[in-house]
Amino acid sequence: MKTNSGILLQSRLQALAGQDAIYREGGLIKHVLLVKADIDNGVLNLWLEPLFTLGFSARLDTPISVSVALENLTEHSHYLSAPIVNWCLVTHPKATAHLVALAQGGAQTAALQTAYTSLRRRSFNLPPD
Repeated sequence: MKTNSGILLQSRLQALAGQDAIYREGGLIKHVLLVKADIDNGVLNLWLEPLFTLGFSARLDTPISVSVALENLTEHSHYLSAPIVNWCLVTHPKATAHLVALAQGGAQTAALQTAYTSLRRRSFNLPPD
């Protein structure tokens, strides 16, 4: 059974389906496409398709499926985080575009991790253009 917050979260994620995002889990940082999101029995399931973008982690080039119990999920308007299983999905288009631009500008994985950490400290808010 879905709670009101679960229904709102699923609705928000379904609106993001087909958009790119940044997935980070430990030392892995990937540019991904959010393919599908579903909530079933209090568990959020995400299906992600890695996008090959130079600078991001080269490993894990097959589809990614992650899940977390809703009570262990941190939901923010710019990202979803599951600290208990150590992953984060950045859904904010401006933050995603910023990290992709850094990668396309020649930044390597370590530099992207540093930029990600800096953005995370600010909840993925970027200064106005």
